[in-house]
Parts: sequence; C-alpha cells; structure tokens
Amino acid sequence: MRALKFSIILSFIAIYMHADSFVVPFLSIIFILSALGLWAQAYLKYYELEHALTQRNHQRKIEQDETPHFLDGNVEFLRPQPYLQRKTGELLL
Repeated sequence: MRALKFSIILSFIAIYMHADSFVVPFLSIIFILSALGLWAQAYLKYYELEHALTQRNHQRKIEQDETPHFLDGNVEFLRPQPYLQRKTGELLL
C-alpha cells in the first residue's frame, strides 16, 4: 500500500511539474503498475489464507458433528450396557 501511495504521489508531482521528459511519466506509470501488482498479490494471498481458514473450520465442524454426544437424545448411549462383574463373572445389567 505504501508503494501505491508513493507511486501516485510521484505521478502527481510529475504531472504538476509538467515534465517534458519521457522518463518521469514513464517511471511513474511503472511504479503505479508495480504497486498495483504488489497489492493484487497481497490480496490474493489474503484470500487464499482466508479460504484455507474457512475450510479448516468447516472440517472441524464436520468432525465435531460426527463425534457421539451422550446428551443428544440417542437411545443407544442412554441404555445401560451389560458388563461382567470381575469377581463372580455373572452378567450385570
């Protein structure tokens, strides 16, 4: 963003000075285009990172939805499970 501001200021200075030289306006145009390229590159990187973060959060939500919860009203989890008593070996409910 600084490069974009600098190039715009440089181009206004070149226009204000009525530069007859071909070099100053040409350089200001090059500065503006390079600054816009840098800005576009930074924006694309930001968009890419935001997309990756959204995908990761979506994947976490899917993983959380797949894990069983005891309080979701599912009868399978609320039903007591039979197990063997350690000492006698009889089946308890």
